[in-house]
Amino acid sequence: MQKLVVTFALVLAACGSPSEDGEAPPMESEAVASAPTEPLSSDDLVRVCRAAAAFRGSESVADVSGTVAEINLVRLSYTRQSDQKLFKYDCRVEGSRVDLRMIDEAGPGTGPSGWSGKGSTITHSINAEGVQMTESFGPGDSLTEFVAVQ
Repeated sequence: MQKLVVTFALVLAACGSPSEDGEAPPMESEAVASAPTEPLSSDDLVRVCRAAAAFRGSESVADVSGTVAEINLVRLSYTRQSDQKLFKYDCRVEGSRVDLRMIDEAGPGTGPSGWSGKGSTITHSINAEGVQMTESFGPGDSLTEFVAVQ
């Protein structure tokens, strides 16, 4: 009888139980939506980040320079044409999501600020001609722009 109770408990535990981290397993549609995408090449990573900085900062993509600093992380800089002020950013790409953080926003030597994404989400779609950037602010509220960048 004890074996039957233990077996029954194990079967129940395996059926629809939360994962070890306390979260329920993803629904089928969630699993598809979060499927890993192929990593970007270093060149494409820089293209996406330059496009994101131009899109977010309303500057010409030609004025934005970038170098890969780590896996999925690009260091960006540009000089704003209106007042010649230098801006530096980190850009992180995870799947189609792009996050930016300003460097020294609070003054010289203060380092990086927090990552973007608390009020909106930026995503990208890349092709040979450039990058389509979309910033979503909430359901049905978004801004999309194609940034031509080689």
